[in-house]
Amino acid sequence: MEPKDFLLHELENIEQTLQETLRHDYPPGSGKEFYDECKIRLSRLRLQIEKAAPTDFRSLTYHSSCLSNVSYLISLIERSHLGEFSWSFAHMLRSIAAPLCAEPSPKNDLKPIIHILADGGLTAYRIYPESAQPDLIRHKRILNIVFPRTLKHHVLLHAIFGHEIGHAAWAIPKLKSDLDREVVKPLFSGSVFEDAAKADIWLNSSSRPKEFSDYHTHWNSKHPHNLQFSGKNNFTLYLWQQEFFCDLFGVIMFGPSFAGAHKLLLGTLNTTGEMFSNSHPPYASRALLVARALKIQGWLNSPTSVDVKLKKAISKFSEYVTATPSSDAFYDVFTDKQIKIAMEGLKRLLGLFPNTLYPAPSATDISFITDSLVRRVPPSGARLGSDGNPELFAIDFRHVLYAGWIVWIGRDYLPDAKMLDLLTINRLCDRGILQQNAVELTRTQAS
Repeated sequence: MEPKDFLLHELENIEQTLQETLRHDYPPGSGKEFYDECKIRLSRLRLQIEKAAPTDFRSLTYHSSCLSNVSYLISLIERSHLGEFSWSFAHMLRSIAAPLCAEPSPKNDLKPIIHILADGGLTAYRIYPESAQPDLIRHKRILNIVFPRTLKHHVLLHAIFGHEIGHAAWAIPKLKSDLDREVVKPLFSGSVFEDAAKADIWLNSSSRPKEFSDYHTHWNSKHPHNLQFSGKNNFTLYLWQQEFFCDLFGVIMFGPSFAGAHKLLLGTLNTTGEMFSNSHPPYASRALLVARALKIQGWLNSPTSVDVKLKKAISKFSEYVTATPSSDAFYDVFTDKQIKIAMEGLKRLLGLFPNTLYPAPSATDISFITDSLVRRVPPSGARLGSDGNPELFAIDFRHVLYAGWIVWIGRDYLPDAKMLDLLTINRLCDRGILQQNAVELTRTQAS
């Protein structure tokens, strides 16, 4: 069998595998799109392989790589059927990410296919934006959103996806250009991470804390290349800038609930804050950025008209998310002015897309949602009016997440909340978001 013949044989194997995936049950609206996209790519690959000369090994090698890519995408279907993740939260992620990550095309903007799957544990939160697939093969971009399988019901932690959607936005060429101009440049201009030379001075500063210095030495001893920012083909600064940007993106998109997820997930793995890698800056610097961004936005302030107990619970949550792992000035790499200007630019850009910006809740909303959770009722916009008829109203799912964090962190101040464990609060929020989807469908039909 010649290489070309074998590639055509493998293409038939992949087509058969794709057919076999139809036995699974998928969330509404996602499985068919993903299936159709894989069919399109295989059809285009078949045409290109058939046209290739049997001795054109360069083209055949390239087509082999494309086939492997499609095969890998199909293998992900096994971890994306119903029951593997929170469908209600996934639905909200799709509604935000699809318009944001749409790309221009000759006919219309192409919205990406949001493919969701479950995998791994605490560090599994990811979005793979698929930037390498050539347009000759691809019809639509696929965004693979990965939920930790063990945390499928923990919607409070899923707020960390604000950071991951930032990575997806970063991968869209037109959007990346706007983000560079309006957000990235203002954030890093004048900072220690403005360029590689400044970053290296910061990295080797004599004022760096001992725990950071020790970890830097440890890193260099364990890896073939010492961590530095300058040098040919060094992407460390670029990757660190992207992580800081995505943290700011998460704050603007998910508000205080992002800070809670950020602290619990990253702080659990790095309580003292000095750990870093060639792709991620120290958690202490990231935590400071998130905390200061929230303070600048005023999103940690208690609404004036909530009761005293709820105010104390909100204050307790505010203390939790603003307590950074280190107070050493070495980690404080941005000024308030830099953060404020960058956030204003980010809000201008994201404000062009529906439901992307975090809206601060009213006192009435936060009181209603927290009261529902304390009474073990999934919070959704439905109640009986004074005339005995049901009233339906909007509740932003990010307000449900924020209220969930308030109840969990501030439970000592809320009557009957002490008996609620973290899983129960998450399940109530998850069910509330699901019920709100039904409320919105009804409200849309009524209007």
